[in-house]
Amino acid sequence: SAGEPRKFYDYLGAAGLRCGVADIPMDAPAQNFPGLQIVEWATEFVFWGCAAQPPQLAHDVQRAVGAYPIARERNSGDAPADHRRLLELLRQGIERKAALVRYLLAHDDLDLVFAVFMEAHKAGHWLWKYWDETHPDHDASDPVLVDGLRACYTDIDRALAALAATLTPNDNLIIVSDHGMQANFRGNHLAESILERMGLLVRKGRRPLGADVRARTAKTTVNASRQSTNSLDAVRRLIPRWAKPPLRELFRLPRIDWQRTQAFVLPTDRNTHIRVNLEGREPNGTVAPGPAYDELLNDLEAQLRALTNVTTGQPAVREVFRVQSLYPGAFAAGLPDLAVLWAADAPIDGVESARLGVIYEPVRELRSGNHREEGFLLALGPAFIDGPGQYSGDILQIAPTLLALHGVDRPDQFEREPVSILRDGPRR
Repeated sequence: SAGEPRKFYDYLGAAGLRCGVADIPMDAPAQNFPGLQIVEWATEFVFWGCAAQPPQLAHDVQRAVGAYPIARERNSGDAPADHRRLLELLRQGIERKAALVRYLLAHDDLDLVFAVFMEAHKAGHWLWKYWDETHPDHDASDPVLVDGLRACYTDIDRALAALAATLTPNDNLIIVSDHGMQANFRGNHLAESILERMGLLVRKGRRPLGADVRARTAKTTVNASRQSTNSLDAVRRLIPRWAKPPLRELFRLPRIDWQRTQAFVLPTDRNTHIRVNLEGREPNGTVAPGPAYDELLNDLEAQLRALTNVTTGQPAVREVFRVQSLYPGAFAAGLPDLAVLWAADAPIDGVESARLGVIYEPVRELRSGNHREEGFLLALGPAFIDGPGQYSGDILQIAPTLLALHGVDRPDQFEREPVSILRDGPRR
């Protein structure tokens, strides 16, 4: 309907252009798609199930390309044998995705082809520890796995080079990574304990700890936490991996005393997003809008920034973002109030500060690699400035750049200009 956000390919379609898109993460099947759309044929996470527009396209792809080799329900495992099999499947998947892109490029009636290789992402999460000699879980026992991450990257490079070789001098090519990878060091598992120690999150049957809590000695806290962690490990090992996330949320959320809680941690994929229990916004809000809300956010941000890693003594938090200030608009009220970017230079088994004392809860991450904010963009073709160069940009500029490449004015929905590499400059 009018006024609702639209996808970049909707604007291209409205301008009379035909698109071929494949496996855009979290893309949804569209009606009357302006071209060819393939949804979740080979994506890491599945929300809709594999679908295509027009529907016949699914059968055509199956016949021309085949099925993707990694089953949707496949568990990545935690043993080298599991990861070696994962590596084999990822490399097969790269070949199959390249075949799918070639299939789309063969359609001369398409003005734009947009496809996503998800294999680099999954490889970075699960194979990082074999490549990274500084990682505490580094395992160099299998040379194939040690070179596995690089092998995946190399396979994708070769696939993209082969695809680029098929383009004409009039074609434009953009290769973009929306983020990078690094060792998976973060402190999200400590977030609820931090809020509890501040007296902002209260469990049912417990009294608020209060903001005046002072730390026990580090030795006492460490020993108690280790004993608790060891006691739970035996139980955790008996629970199937697929059942752990829903069970964790099932048992966690009802235990919160919402009548006495002022802030809580939103369920995410190990990222720390904090939301204030705000009156008029939450079902059982306890914090009044205005000065009380602002004061709580200021205090939260200050306490998070004051935390240090108990192992290194260095800051545990790299940055704290006021999310709704960064992304205002009609849907801002549905966003977190704060997002925490943890320092990723070392494992975060615990944190401490003068006010909160020591909070020590070691955790072992199965995924040894995790996202970092920096990605990259490579561009080739007549629409771009000649010669090498380095330009800074933002992922929000990709859609405006695609529109500008095809002469479509940037709608107000897209707040950022195209990336500053276009020969003719940005368009409004």
